[in-house]
Amino acid sequence: METMKNQDLQALEQIGSILAGLGPDSYIAAALKRSFGILQPDRAASQKAPAPPDELQQVRLPEQVVREWETSAADQREALRHQLAEAEALVAALKAKLYDLTVAE
Repeated sequence: METMKNQDLQALEQIGSILAGLGPDSYIAAALKRSFGILQPDRAASQKAPAPPDELQQVRLPEQVVREWETSAADQREALRHQLAEAEALVAALKAKLYDLTVAE
């Protein structure tokens, strides 16, 4: 069991060095910094306090981008609904035509 814990700690150290190599402007490093600290409670106690809100805000997407994505998604849903209605109308017309052709014979 102790060997497993040592292996886990070594893996965490390797991950930590990879994150450190990404640099201070890395979104991935900033996002994982807090989780990484939770995984290493004995190290987290000796390190500084959790990331300040300003640093976390840099990781989050700006609200305007989120609104644009939501608007774009809504527009795409509406366009797909319109295409679906057109396709259903075409299927109905083709079924009617097929019926007319089979009845005429």
